[in-house]
Amino acid sequence: MAIRDGQLPLPPNYQRIYWDFLTAGVEAPGGLGTVKRSLLDRMKDAGFTEQELALLRVAKQRPDRLTEVEGRAMELAGTDPVRQAQAQDLVYNGAYLGAKAAIMGPIDEVQAALGPHSPVAW
Repeated sequence: MAIRDGQLPLPPNYQRIYWDFLTAGVEAPGGLGTVKRSLLDRMKDAGFTEQELALLRVAKQRPDRLTEVEGRAMELAGTDPVRQAQAQDLVYNGAYLGAKAAIMGPIDEVQAALGPHSPVAW
């Protein structure tokens, strides 16, 4: 989220290999990068319309509640089967899935508007 919000720079090779290295606990080739620019600003620079950006701003505002729920689920998860079931329920219940769909709806609208031959790589 810090990269998305422009608080940390976008690492080189972010789209290709960054997450593979990060999840392995290894620094990705090229380090962290130097330019701090939010995802929405980069999308504006790429030519997204103001209408598309407005939809994406709506989608960006909604995940905060989900990250709270996910954090709680991670706290519950462990070896205790009862706690594992509680954790799973948090991220598979209707409220969570509905909130996730509310985030993805505006993103889907933008993707549909861009069309299948868009130069924008998701």
